[in-house]
Amino acid sequence: MGIFKIPKVKRVIKTFVANGGKKGGLSRLMGFRRRVIILCYHRIIPKEEIEHTLSSKWIIVNLASFERQMQLLRTHFDPISAEKFNAIVQGKETFPRRSVLVTFDDGWEDNYQYAFPILQRYNIPAIIFLTTGFIGTQKVFWPERLFYYLRRLEKENAETKKGIQLINTALQLDISTNDLRQSDLADRIVEKAKWIKHETRERLFNELAHLFPEMDENIIASNHLLSWDQVSEMYQKGIAFGSHGVTHRLLTNLDPSEIRWEAMESRRTIETHLGISPKGFAYPNGNYSPDVIQAVKEEGFQWAVTTEKGSVGSSQDPFRLPRLCLDDLSLSDWKGKFSEAIFLSRLAGYL
Repeated sequence: MGIFKIPKVKRVIKTFVANGGKKGGLSRLMGFRRRVIILCYHRIIPKEEIEHTLSSKWIIVNLASFERQMQLLRTHFDPISAEKFNAIVQGKETFPRRSVLVTFDDGWEDNYQYAFPILQRYNIPAIIFLTTGFIGTQKVFWPERLFYYLRRLEKENAETKKGIQLINTALQLDISTNDLRQSDLADRIVEKAKWIKHETRERLFNELAHLFPEMDENIIASNHLLSWDQVSEMYQKGIAFGSHGVTHRLLTNLDPSEIRWEAMESRRTIETHLGISPKGFAYPNGNYSPDVIQAVKEEGFQWAVTTEKGSVGSSQDPFRLPRLCLDDLSLSDWKGKFSEAIFLSRLAGYL
């Protein structure tokens, strides 16, 4: 998940280019190449509930926009199943034209509550990559925990001054209470925190927990991940599942034994709960290295996806598969509304 800032003038240009491409016709826009476009989603949330979540705006798609996107996929593309994609990757089937594979990272409960009924309505297959150490628990991802604490730090008092000092020390920053009111600062702080040691980050959270009460039940409920019962129900009704590791730590920050454990333990957990051996793996944050690829291969996964932009062709390395990551902000026109033209243009590689 990268951190971007799109000025209004850029949005105007993007909208103009997308509308021009759409007027040129989908056949010209999409071409006739035999490739698979892998879409990457995270959270699907009704507009009125978005303000209650702790996740970055860069991983959220509002429910109405998501439904319209699925309508467009069903009308203009060929959504394929993970099973068919497995066969394509293994060379057992040819690459079809205008095919799309819908994927979700992490395993958020809103995938079950909101995305799943829409996928069923439009008969669109999908695969969800599970962070197995969080499924069926009350645990909250560390970025959401950090967003929570940063919100608490916006009020100036003795506790917040101490909290800001702790964050500045751990992340080597120099921020103040006023700085925290900048709209994109929280995202930039989370991005910085991705690259510090796991132990340093956990020590920071333990210190912040002494200053502020733990998250209340309402906050936890709005940031739940799936239960295994929900996973099982979706699996029985056609949703596929892959691995996103156990802890969502960046695998490139770990030593080889830890990388191997993340791949092995996540695979075993999915096998235990669903009785299947997952074929696909999604690298947390999209980060990979030769050691990471080797561990994923040795644990029996047949392909793995990144967050690098592009589409999948016959010559693609199956363990470096690109995806198109989607969110409300990147799909909005200059008025801040969902743009069909931008959505279609992005799938075409036009934007």
